[in-house]
Amino acid sequence: MVRFRSQLLRVHGGLLMVLGLGNAALSTWGMQTGEGLMGFLAEHRLGHVGLIQAYLLVVILGFLLVRGARMPDPRFWNRVGACVHLAILPAYILHWDFLAEVAGPGMRNAIGIHLAFLTLECVAGFTRASDAG
Repeated sequence: MVRFRSQLLRVHGGLLMVLGLGNAALSTWGMQTGEGLMGFLAEHRLGHVGLIQAYLLVVILGFLLVRGARMPDPRFWNRVGACVHLAILPAYILHWDFLAEVAGPGMRNAIGIHLAFLTLECVAGFTRASDAG
């Protein structure tokens, strides 16, 4: 189980770093040019203020998860990984109409991915260390 916990943290953290940097770049491009999925940010620059901070914090969290994978018992970091998704889900719930309008049908995929990682990280983070087998 320790191997699963560590592998999950590496994959999860790596994805967070790549997606965080990518979305930071996309949101900045949209804000500056008015083009692309985040082109609406050109007219709503305050949205970019929040998004750029959030995306760069996601990069930091991803880095920490990858580092946490090296711990002898990485369950704490699996719990942190679960909390990353718990922090995102309220935004989806509160702003579902807007996000569905902007992102379209991809919103269901995004919710599914967040719920999958939340579930995996909870299993990894909250099972007993003696279950390692």
